[in-house]
Amino acid sequence: MKGLLNFTIFYILLTTMSFGQVIENSFFDETVQRRSNNESKINSVMMLNHLARRVNSYKNFSVEIKQRLDSIIETRIGNYSYTEKTNYIYENSKHVSSIRYRKEGDDLLFSWKEEYDYDRGNTPEKRILYYWNESGQIWENTWKTEYGWNENNLTQIVKYSWSENKGWMIDSKTEIDYSNGNPANEYSYYWSEIENLWINSYWTEFEFDNNVLSEQISYNWNQENESWESDSKMVCEFNENQLLTGFIRYYWNPSQKNWIPFSLYTNAYGNNNELVESVSYDWNNTLEDWELYSKWIPECNITYSYYELLLPFIELDEPLFNYDLRSQMNKMITNISGYIWESNNWQFDWTSELFYSEVIINALDNLEVKTVKIWPNPAQNMIKIHNEVGHEKSTFRLYNISGNEVKFIIITEKTTTLDLTDLPRGMYFYVISNSFSNQKGKLILN
Repeated sequence: MKGLLNFTIFYILLTTMSFGQVIENSFFDETVQRRSNNESKINSVMMLNHLARRVNSYKNFSVEIKQRLDSIIETRIGNYSYTEKTNYIYENSKHVSSIRYRKEGDDLLFSWKEEYDYDRGNTPEKRILYYWNESGQIWENTWKTEYGWNENNLTQIVKYSWSENKGWMIDSKTEIDYSNGNPANEYSYYWSEIENLWINSYWTEFEFDNNVLSEQISYNWNQENESWESDSKMVCEFNENQLLTGFIRYYWNPSQKNWIPFSLYTNAYGNNNELVESVSYDWNNTLEDWELYSKWIPECNITYSYYELLLPFIELDEPLFNYDLRSQMNKMITNISGYIWESNNWQFDWTSELFYSEVIINALDNLEVKTVKIWPNPAQNMIKIHNEVGHEKSTFRLYNISGNEVKFIIITEKTTTLDLTDLPRGMYFYVISNSFSNQKGKLILN
């Protein structure tokens, strides 16, 4: 009998929306925690996740949203049965709340609440988590997270815990650096109140192949030896459509000094690139083979693609989730059924219903749509063109003041250098087109 599954729900706002009314949404991520071979392991089924690091670089640039996710009702059966619901309440473009309920009889009771604050660029600045005090009938502060950004890149996350005596107390932080527009390293620290300084905790380095995540390796800090020690590794695979087809997680065996596999996840897609099945496996060290553990099967409405859906995002620090949401939600999922492998058979375990409503959004809220950056401007002999959505092709056209096209290129790389030495000095106009937007501007050659 497999151990207890604990499902943890995370949330974050998707900012591409009109805020003329109060809107309720919900979303979830399933985290599976269990004990195997006397070792505690945490595995994520990767359900509909997304890295919020690039809130401004992906969904924000959709110019026509057709369906909005409004709510999800999650039901679990068996010994640990429950029904839960989460609603998002968008009060305005800079503040949003999410409330989690649990069902007891015919009543929906408060469980916990999160509040998000956003800046003028519609990027998250702060998140506060509250738990419901049933006896006091009040929301109590629990955790606070503050985000630091450099343009569209999340560069710092600082977390605080609540103390009744001292208020918000700093707990930990994560710093992220980038290479060619992709995350390169994430360094995590915890705060030592006694020593009054930051102590190394965790480090993750990322490798990308053609702007697609291929591998990430994590290390723990050994305080005694003052050195980094290997901890875990993840290797990813994608299909020709850049949809995630699977990944393997490994842990480091220090005695044998090698990587040992412990979990495998695979995604299968239909003729319309819709997700049809996601399966997870455990590694059996004795048999040296994979064993089935769980799967979930979605029902999809193939009429709507990922870029036509308004979805709340979660906040996680792994680039894999950035691709996983687009893969899992490549077509609109309306229902998910979850199963556990037991006694050589699939046993039904849980279900989630996703509810949507029709909505058309043709304008962004106080947000200038720019998916491609050009510098320097004014320029001399060349310009660099940085594609914020590296997995999307863009076309670049340059026109002189007479309206004649003088340059045309197709942008497929994250950053492209364009030679302008053959053009006369003066003012030009450019048009950049992709599936997100048509971007226009002026370019000066000195």
